[in-house]
Amino acid sequence: MNAQLYRQGSVGIVTKSGGLLNELNNIVASAADGAAEAVAVGGDRFPGSPMVQQLLRMQQDAAVKMMVMLGEVGGQQEYEVAAAIAAKKITKPLVSWVVGGCAAALKTDVSFGHAGAWSCCRKETAAAKNAALAAAGAIVPSSFQQLGAAVQQVYEQLLQAGVVKRRQQQETAAAAAAVPRVPLDYYWAKKLGLEGPLVLLGISWINADLNKAFIGMTSTTLLTYCRDMEQITHKGISMAQRGGKKGKKRKERREKERERREKERKEGKAEKGGKNRERRGKEIKGKGEKRGKREKEKGRKGEGEKRRRRQRERGMGTAERRQKEKETERRQETDRKETGDR
Repeated sequence: MNAQLYRQGSVGIVTKSGGLLNELNNIVASAADGAAEAVAVGGDRFPGSPMVQQLLRMQQDAAVKMMVMLGEVGGQQEYEVAAAIAAKKITKPLVSWVVGGCAAALKTDVSFGHAGAWSCCRKETAAAKNAALAAAGAIVPSSFQQLGAAVQQVYEQLLQAGVVKRRQQQETAAAAAAVPRVPLDYYWAKKLGLEGPLVLLGISWINADLNKAFIGMTSTTLLTYCRDMEQITHKGISMAQRGGKKGKKRKERREKERERREKERKEGKAEKGGKNRERRGKEIKGKGEKRGKREKEKGRKGEGEKRRRRQRERGMGTAERRQKEKETERRQETDRKETGDR
């Protein structure tokens, strides 16, 4: 605010994107005298408050001399604005641009961050909307980069016509200085030691009716009840943080108790470490003994297996020899019989 990225002026701003709202404020502050009001309706496909509704409201606002609208690809809100311009419901100068022209270069529909930022037909493309707004009578630049130049051109025309008056630099500086400064953040104040009792209060304002009932009492009564800030203390804020004498003593006791526990913890950790080392040594020794026993048993089993294998080999050799001897005797007997027959 103090850098004059935003300043109070005579331009009404309506956009879908909340992030681009800051950029539009900067453009209007540079190209014109500033914004009378700036509204971001959101990027949903079916918003609670469409852009045409905000523009019609600004049309009735005497402080708004010209308007700037920034739409986007997808949806048909911009066509509602074009229809309102054609029907002479919006007569103030409107500088408009619809972003998202790059979507035409893609082969498939892509949602550009917002739920409504995708075109389901040719009518919802950025180029079609810009053409419709220009045909209805809105001032449509050739690109987003030329939006500031278009705003400045319309603003200069209003200056020449006497609709708006050029503000002096001193008035602008005074207006910037009059902007209330943002309060110090609570967490920074806490680090600096400046914090007081923290009050968490949430109120739903419905139709700006201050007497609407809220949790059993009217909002006026609730604000009166919460006025005495010193009597309300969040449970996360201790007496020590408030700087009371009792709080200081309590803080000292807590510090001593913390030091005592830390000391006991370190001593217990050292003692526990010695016990752990002793237990670990016993475990290693026990594992070594078990390993030795297993190796001995394995050696015995191996020797027995070798002995049994040799015995099997010997047994198989004897049987084969006997079988060969029997076959030899059988052949010899057969030969003798044949010789006797002859």
